[in-house]
Amino acid sequence: MAWNLKPVAGLKRDCFDVLDSRYKFYLSFENSLCDDYVTEKSLHLVLRHNIVPIIRDASNRTLFSPPKSYLDTKDFRDVKLLATRIKSMSNNFDEYKKYFLWKKYFSPETTDGVLQSILCNICKRLHNQHKYKRIYRNMGGGFSIFTRKGIFDLS
Repeated sequence: MAWNLKPVAGLKRDCFDVLDSRYKFYLSFENSLCDDYVTEKSLHLVLRHNIVPIIRDASNRTLFSPPKSYLDTKDFRDVKLLATRIKSMSNNFDEYKKYFLWKKYFSPETTDGVLQSILCNICKRLHNQHKYKRIYRNMGGGFSIFTRKGIFDLS
């Protein structure tokens, strides 16, 4: 049960169930734009339902979500173009349906499945550290490399 809501007689128990029956889109905007951070709401919680998430974050969404399963605000030059796209999809059911074709090939995981996958990925990376190096900007505007031997500042 999402959001720990108390069931009310005759009403659905999961807040996200309401989305399926009343809404076409779900706004999933992050309050901070952090590299590689993806909220669970825009992953498995929303993708289990028949709504199109509209995403605003700093992640590379192609690493986390099936193709054509969401609208990313980064793909639009301004909010007016995004609004035009949303209106167009709302008025054209065939175009809207295309955002669910991914369900033939992919399925969203539950929180438990995601957690297990994350833990397995951590072990895999710990045993193969040489394959998993990332470069991030540090607070001083330079670059740092994180490796098993430490952090190397390239500023």
